[in-house]
Amino acid sequence: MSLSLVAFLFAPLSSVGIAPLYPSMVARQATQQPQGRGTATVVSPQEPQPLARAALTAPAFDKAPLLGETQRIALTPNLDGVIGEEEWDPLTVDGETATFFEWEPTALHFAAKIPVGSDLLVSLDFGSNGWLIGKDNLELRFHPDASGSVSVTGRILDGTGINGPVWVPVPGLAVSSQAVAKVDGTTLTLEATVRDPGEGLLSLVEGKSISIRADAAPNAGAEMASYLPRVLAAVRLGYFRSAGLPAG
Repeated sequence: MSLSLVAFLFAPLSSVGIAPLYPSMVARQATQQPQGRGTATVVSPQEPQPLARAALTAPAFDKAPLLGETQRIALTPNLDGVIGEEEWDPLTVDGETATFFEWEPTALHFAAKIPVGSDLLVSLDFGSNGWLIGKDNLELRFHPDASGSVSVTGRILDGTGINGPVWVPVPGLAVSSQAVAKVDGTTLTLEATVRDPGEGLLSLVEGKSISIRADAAPNAGAEMASYLPRVLAAVRLGYFRSAGLPAG
């Protein structure tokens, strides 16, 4: 072994142009904090911590959702954070996001497989007459945290005012709704049931047409303005789905 090679092997790392990695790693770890919703905050161990934010963009509300089936079946799922075989009726599939939707006369049921760090955002037009028209449009946001708890918030989009559409919060939905979530790797499975909080929002009968979309949305970010349009897809509520029947 040559003397020059020996000198290279035993020289300090800095003298041969190689910066030590360990001090920089320690410095980064010392300055890192858990991420909150929008700002970096230190969360006490007793509080459930938000899931890490996924690299998501806002939903493309100008594009119509591609529905697997427009006839929606009345079924009652089991909310356990597991989407069982034939338990849920698929609604949409878009990349890493798969959503499900079922109904009952007094309840709406939603499920989704979404990237960890995102919320499930559901838009409903109960008159099926346009998102910015009337005051029968409802937005539901399901926000999971690391403990498996899911907070539910709802607000009506009221487009009847002369000053343009405005959001009207519906705080009772947080009490009348139930939701659970489980994480498996980078995928979060969410199941939820939403019941009317006594305000006459859910008037659901067989044969009724409503419009819907369900999206994975960033769990933090800019507020979505009330005047922005959304393209929804029309579905029809039914108790069963006919298939393979002869014409006539």
